[in-house]
Amino acid sequence: AMQVQAEFEANFDHDDEQYANLAEEFRLYFRKHGFTPRSVEEANESKHYLEEVMRKLREINRRNNVLKGKYGKDEKFVRIHKRIEERNRSRQRPIISALEYELAENLSKIKEEIDGQLFFNINLLDNEEWFKNSVMSIISISLNNMNVDAPAEDRLYIRNLIANEYLRQRQGI
Repeated sequence: AMQVQAEFEANFDHDDEQYANLAEEFRLYFRKHGFTPRSVEEANESKHYLEEVMRKLREINRRNNVLKGKYGKDEKFVRIHKRIEERNRSRQRPIISALEYELAENLSKIKEEIDGQLFFNINLLDNEEWFKNSVMSIISISLNNMNVDAPAEDRLYIRNLIANEYLRQRQGI
């Protein structure tokens, strides 16, 4: 159980649908069964359940780390990437791309531009409206340069994801 707890804590994206469902299921399981097995049978069932949870958690965390590598270890962009993927699952026309490598390639270019501007002036984050407009402009130019046709509502969705991640980081949340 300690290992499972450590694996839950190793996750840096608690908004991930799979992670949230697994965490909720895990809480309910132990609320129902308790932490102390009442029989050998229950102990075995508990052991198998914990192994299954561990397997799923490791897979979620492994994928997070693979994505983290694509974004120069930036956890913000792993979360942004995954929110777009989750949104794409319920849409006919994907935001940016349904292909992971294309999504990562496009978001990486946007990240480079934003980080480039912030490198020269980190205080841009102090003016939230200005920062959001700046991010929107970067998104529009980057997507146009990469021949990605994104309607205004998609660009707005991407902008909000990105701006919120940077602003949350700035506030130390």
